[in-house]
Parts: sequence; structure tokens; C-alpha cells
Amino acid sequence: MIQIGDTHSSYLIRDESLALIEAPHPNEAGELIQGLQELGVRPQDLKYLITTHIHLDHTGAAGHLARENPNLIVFVHEWGAPHLINPERLNQSARRTYGPKMEEIGEMIPIPESQIHPVTNGDEIKLGKTRWQVIHTPGHARYHICLFEPKEKILFAGDALGCLYPDGAFFIVTPAPDYDQELSLESIRRLEDLKPELIVFTHRGTSRDKTLFKEVRKQHRLWVKTIETVLESTPDAEVDEILEMIAKYVPVVRDFPQYPSFLLNIGGIKRYLKKKKER
Repeated sequence: MIQIGDTHSSYLIRDESLALIEAPHPNEAGELIQGLQELGVRPQDLKYLITTHIHLDHTGAAGHLARENPNLIVFVHEWGAPHLINPERLNQSARRTYGPKMEEIGEMIPIPESQIHPVTNGDEIKLGKTRWQVIHTPGHARYHICLFEPKEKILFAGDALGCLYPDGAFFIVTPAPDYDQELSLESIRRLEDLKPELIVFTHRGTSRDKTLFKEVRKQHRLWVKTIETVLESTPDAEVDEILEMIAKYVPVVRDFPQYPSFLLNIGGIKRYLKKKKER
């Protein structure tokens, strides 16, 4: 594991082919490369980079790695692939989401099309002794994938099951523009059916707790129902008012107020509810 800042990690898989799972924000590329070097690996030693989805905290530094290693192959869901080749819309979306903080995050740089390998549900990534199944898990993002190694039953969950931090904070992530409750719950069901023995979170730890699937489902329902109820009575409710109401029902919001993801969650669920009404 390569810890990037306080909130996310990348993971190095040592097999016949060296593979890295997840690349952090663009401005954290140097920290990622340093982390690789501390493990005795240069960017040029990597054969593959696998990203669970194209949000900048998961694939932002991919362009920098591809530039350092022109032989690097980047696996990404087929719907996300065009945005890595031309990341302008991806950067625009991030600017809308993060506002002034975008200067800290940085902008994604393009990856040559020849270095992109699109994948879809049911594909298999062979690294040598390990073979990783690609599972399309929309809900957090429509182009989200998880990776599953069936022998050891290891699941790389990306953001499909939320975040798990060393301080005990465990919460879902529901950002705009793609969050969809129904798709999220279906993806969670499919991941639970795999019966993973080890679940690996990009943000940022690991778990062997099989009850977390129940907690994830509970959080999705509580977040959506609470925001829907608030907006029905107060359509122009401020974010702080919505967050205060959520904290009454979702203890992690009350106990760990420092996480900015909670504000992003509100924006994503508000957009989801609006789209749901328009269907």
C-alpha cells in the first residue's frame, strides 16, 4: 500500500507483471512516485495501472505515470476511456465540484490512446499467478469497476462501498453527477454475493467484516430518505441545515464532522432526486 496524504491509497500488486491500482490527484503524482521508489519500484517498472473509475482522486496522476512510462497500459472502464484520452470535460466537472480547491488538486493530463485498454464487466486482467475479474459496479459513477481475485477472494472496492478510515469513520460516497441509489444498491448486492474475504478501500483501509454490506445499504437509504424529507418540507434548505438533519440519523456524520465528502454527498443526492423526479 502507498498512502497518499491522509485520505487515500494506491496499491502495488507484485506478480509476473507489476500493476498499480489507483492513481491519486494530479498534484500528488510526485508523492505517488516517491512511494513507489520506497518500495523499490520505478514508474518504468510498472506494466499496468488499473483505475476503478475516472474521478481525479482515483486516476488523476495516471497521465503523469503514462508520461514517465510510455509502455504503461492503463485499464479503465470503456465508458471512462475517452475522458482519459481527452480529459477536458473531466477537468471541467472537477472544477465545478471543487471550486478554488482545484488549485490544490491539479488538472489531469491526457494519456495517449495507445496506452489505454478499455475493459467491461466480465473481463479478466491476468498479471501472472493472479487473475483479476472486472466487475462493473455503477452507482457511485456509471463507469465504476471493482476488481476481484477469486482464489484469495480479495475485492478492490474503489468507492462502491464507501470509505473506511483508521479513525473508525466508515461512510458512503454519493457525488454528483452520477450517483444513483438503485444502481448502488444493486452493485452492493452483487459484490456481497462474491463473499469476499478481504475488502480493500481506496479511501483507505481494509476490512474482513462481512456485516459492512448491511451498513452500507443502511447508509444509502438513510442519506437519501433524510435529504428527500428535508427538501419536501424546505426546498431551499441550506447545505448546513441538511447536514445537521442527517447527523441525527447517521452517527458517522455527527462523530466525524471533519470529512468534506459529506458536503459532496448532499450535492450528489440532491441531483439524483431531481433526476428521479424528471424520469
